[in-house]
Amino acid sequence: MQVPNSWLWYTLLVVVLVVGVISALEKRRPAWQFYLRKSLHIIVIFVAALASIYLVSVWLPIVSWVASIVLWIAIKQGWFEEVVAGEQARKPWGMVYFSVIYAVLTSLPWMLFGPSSYQWLILSWMNGWSFCTLAFADGLAGIMGRWGTKFLNLDREQAFGIFKLDGERKSWLGFIVFWLVSVVVGVLFFAMGKEFIPNAVLVDDVVIPQLIVFGFAVAAVEMVSGKGSDNIFIVVAVWLFAGAMAMGFMGSPHAIFFQGTGYLLLYMLLSVCAAFGLYRSKILDNTGVLMAWILAFVVVVMAGWSLWPLIVFLGLSSVMGRLKKKKYGLSMLGDSKEGKPRDRWQVLANGGLYMGCALLVYLINMDVVSFFGLTMDAGVDEKCALLAFFTLSASCADTLSSEVGQWIGGMPRSIITGKQIPKGVSGGVTVAGFVGAVLGAGSIGVCIYFNDWVELKKALDWSETQIFLSVVGLGILGTVIDSMIGDLFQGKYMQSDGLLSDVPDKENFVIVKGVIWVTNDRVNAITGFVTLFLGGLILF
Repeated sequence: MQVPNSWLWYTLLVVVLVVGVISALEKRRPAWQFYLRKSLHIIVIFVAALASIYLVSVWLPIVSWVASIVLWIAIKQGWFEEVVAGEQARKPWGMVYFSVIYAVLTSLPWMLFGPSSYQWLILSWMNGWSFCTLAFADGLAGIMGRWGTKFLNLDREQAFGIFKLDGERKSWLGFIVFWLVSVVVGVLFFAMGKEFIPNAVLVDDVVIPQLIVFGFAVAAVEMVSGKGSDNIFIVVAVWLFAGAMAMGFMGSPHAIFFQGTGYLLLYMLLSVCAAFGLYRSKILDNTGVLMAWILAFVVVVMAGWSLWPLIVFLGLSSVMGRLKKKKYGLSMLGDSKEGKPRDRWQVLANGGLYMGCALLVYLINMDVVSFFGLTMDAGVDEKCALLAFFTLSASCADTLSSEVGQWIGGMPRSIITGKQIPKGVSGGVTVAGFVGAVLGAGSIGVCIYFNDWVELKKALDWSETQIFLSVVGLGILGTVIDSMIGDLFQGKYMQSDGLLSDVPDKENFVIVKGVIWVTNDRVNAITGFVTLFLGGLILF
């Protein structure tokens, strides 16, 4: 299995030669730049994937870390800048992202295990699967998506085939190609496990349908990852799924998801229909729909939780937002996004930590900790679930506090100074807003009764009423924290009429209070982390 260290230098030589050839072709055929770079993406990452599987040399992660630094400097200086018709000029930071995640994952075996260990083989297999998916699924999706949308005349501005993301233009055809190729790569690596990992047992009838669902989920992750960040998120997503399946090599059943084929296919059908409905109703934009689908997928399919808390949150916030819009129209906006369909950053700011806790529970349920020789105390999964409720309660309370306060509340006052401030400005509070916060936190609190909390009650000696009160209490506290952070740090601008606003004036972009990069989404995210920390102190 071991390969001489000289193969590392042969690998680097191949990469340098390929880069040189592609660069020379780019100068001779500038119109081919996109396709040449996608070809470079496939070849270089595939070579790197092979090295991560078969090359046993500590120099591999060392060279990767050095390459990450060199690439960062080069791109900072403007090298490799890419200009694509119909898109913004961009620096290919994805090269750095890939180099960093490659360095991290190839370092793990050396940091945790020895080359002769069983875990070393499994990690090498997981790394190879992750990098090959990035190489072929992402690369071919880019090539076929770009060529196919032009060939089918789907690249027009208002065409259904185009998916806009922060100045980039992705395609649904590319999504389908990514999905199919990632499934093929998964099937090949699953079959490879029998030869690569000793004593591996395959259960094809269970895993193949799950790989189809897995491919769809990873393709959704790629679609909402912009500016080269897919080079990280695709790898991490596949790596986590591969880790769950790899537990079969440790004696557990081979599985990516616990649910059966019928459940998975029915969920896929219903969830896609629901996502399309949310988009058509303009509750979420295209990026928000995909991110919400990923969030729900992690929560329902992976963690096995109820979807009701998310439904309650989305339903209440949408109803209150529409009532406020009906009364005021768009004349009173809290920030540049208010009154518009929610995008992926708003979904992440409000539900990202909920999704993170669900992902942690998924790994606990898959017994991934045993891979590292660790044991988990009873009830940790329920504690993580309650932490998720804490963060969602704070998000729902804050959202309803803002919506109800602006809808029926009077003139708000700064939570710090007590002075009156215009409606919609972050940091303002009203009595009606407080009632909205209680309603939001209480609505999420009611959802705790869908769980049994058997182990949590034993560990903390709590009743269901105490669990309910903790969810409501931390939700309301989260609203207070959000208002304080918003009042102190969120950027505020002076309008032409002399009033403060969270939205900069088109003619006078002057910040008079707070920090320019602290937006409402970031305030919500910070509040979530603070709530998570406080909840962790209580539970752990």
